[in-house]
Amino acid sequence: MDIGIVTPSLKSKGTNLIFKAFKKHAVNVKKIKISSLSLDLTAEDDVIQSLFHRRFGNVVPDGIISRGIGIRKTKKIFFRVDLYRAMEILGLNVINSPKCLELATNKMLCSVMLRKSKIPTPETLVCENDKIALNAFKLLGGDVLLKPMYGSKGIGITRIQDAGFAEYIFYSLSKLDETFYLQKFYPHNHRDIRVFIVGNEVVAAMERVGDNWKTNLAKGGIAKAATLNSELEELAIKSSEAVDAKVSGIDIIDTESGYMVIEVNAIPGLSGIQKTTKVNIADTIADFCIKQFRR
Repeated sequence: MDIGIVTPSLKSKGTNLIFKAFKKHAVNVKKIKISSLSLDLTAEDDVIQSLFHRRFGNVVPDGIISRGIGIRKTKKIFFRVDLYRAMEILGLNVINSPKCLELATNKMLCSVMLRKSKIPTPETLVCENDKIALNAFKLLGGDVLLKPMYGSKGIGITRIQDAGFAEYIFYSLSKLDETFYLQKFYPHNHRDIRVFIVGNEVVAAMERVGDNWKTNLAKGGIAKAATLNSELEELAIKSSEAVDAKVSGIDIIDTESGYMVIEVNAIPGLSGIQKTTKVNIADTIADFCIKQFRR
């Protein structure tokens, strides 16, 4: 079996944990930097082989593991998602699928899918007009999170609580042709829960505690093992299914209004949550993917 792990960074901890997990099996696995890929539709031989520059020789890989698209400008985001879609069109089995990557990576589409699936999530408004954004700020209670449409690790998320500051920010960003993804802020005691799902099963869960409303480990949050009740397990699995994910990390906050899903991660990090559980998450991912690729 030949498997490729496509990643924005060959040094990624999560990528390397999964790579080592695959090496335990009798498979030929290769790490491939996504920026090195090119789709040569003039190639006389197999387009797939040209896409991977013959890293697999004359063999077409049995499956591709997507480890992300990287934080890049919008045009490159579209190009990289479309590369995964091209792989699928050409007959490759990709986990997570291009459909999943598109739905989960784009916060607006993710919110639409959560709402469609009747999953509790903070009230959200998305627009490109600064005046509509300012009105949304007021409608959402004057305490909102402004999030980049694409991104992870809490990078670029800003909490806005002042109307004057909101007007200035929205006006300034509109001149840069930015869009506005605004979400009502819910107090959550500086805590949230990350649930790691493989297939349709919960593999591990951790509670993240921050010094402020940002709980991301990349922002200084501290992780510890979490025990889930049946409501949380069901909510996490349903959220993963909403974006057609096979491997996902679901972020949930506990508010006075109940549990709310704030994000579905199609490329969840491994190193942080692995420290909170005895389950080898990378091995679980590798075992699952190999079974999927053999179908």
